[in-house]
Amino acid sequence: MSPKEPTIKSLTKLPVKYLVTTHWHDDHIFGNQEYLKAYPGISIIAQTETRGAMIRHGVEHQQQLIDHYDKAIPRVEHLLSTGRNSKGDSVPPDAMTFWKAELPVYKEFVAEMKTMKVVLPTITFDSSLTLYLGAREIRVFHFLGNTRGDATIWLPKERIADIGDLVVYPVPYIYGGYPVSWSKALASVKALDPSIIVLGHGPVQRDLTYFGQVTALMDAMSTQVGDAVKRGLSIEDTRKGVDFSALHDQIVRGDEVREDTWQSSIMQAGVESAWKDAKGVDQGD
Repeated sequence: MSPKEPTIKSLTKLPVKYLVTTHWHDDHIFGNQEYLKAYPGISIIAQTETRGAMIRHGVEHQQQLIDHYDKAIPRVEHLLSTGRNSKGDSVPPDAMTFWKAELPVYKEFVAEMKTMKVVLPTITFDSSLTLYLGAREIRVFHFLGNTRGDATIWLPKERIADIGDLVVYPVPYIYGGYPVSWSKALASVKALDPSIIVLGHGPVQRDLTYFGQVTALMDAMSTQVGDAVKRGLSIEDTRKGVDFSALHDQIVRGDEVREDTWQSSIMQAGVESAWKDAKGVDQGD
C-alpha cells in the first residue's frame, strides 16, 4: 500500500457510499476531497449547522493556515542555515534536529493546503438520520456540545458509537463549545450503553473509564461554573473558585504536556466557555 492510499482500502475492497462529517473543524473536513477522489459518488452527511459553518469558515481557515505556514517556512529555513533563532540565540542540537525533520512536513502541508478544495456535505439532517445498509442499521444523532452541529454515529446492533470531538484523548479539548449541553450530550451517549467508543482523537475506547472521567469533568464544570454565574462572579473569579483537582490528577497523571493542555483547554478556554454558556452568550459555531 502506498503512503497516499487510504487505509480503509487495505481493509476492504467494497466501495464507501457514505461519509459522516462529525463537525466543521478543519481537521475533520479538509480530508473530504480525498474520499471523493477515492470513492466518486460518495454521499457526505452532516448536521445542518455543520454544513453552514463549513460554508462560512472553510475557505477562510484554509487561507489562514496557508498564510501561517508560508511565514513559518522561511523562519525555519533561516534557523537551520544560521543555527540561531529570531532573537539571535543559538539553537540547541536537539532543537536543530527537530526543525530539520519538521521543515519538509511544513512544506508538504502548505503545498497540499493550496490545492485543497472544501467539499460540502450533500445530505444534511436536523435532529437524527437513519441509514439501512443491508442488515446493518446506522443512526446519526445531533448534539450541541463541541460545536452547534455535532454528529454522533451509532450502530445499535454492534453497540459502537463514533462521537467525534465530544471526547478527545488524553485531555479534553474545550476551546469554545457549549459545556452545559456538552455534559447532557455525554449522558445521552452513555445511555446508549456502547461497548466500543470511537473518539475524535485518541485510541478506540473499549470501556467507559476515560469517557467517565470526561463526563465527570463536564458535569463538574457545568455545575461549578453555573453556580459562580448565579453568584455574579467574573470569569477570572470563577476560575479561581472552581475545583477540578481530583479529575485533574486522574487525567493529567503528572505529565507535563498534558498539564499544559489542561491549563489552556480546561482552566482557560474551558471555564470561559462554560461561563459564557451559563450566561446564555452566543459562542458562534
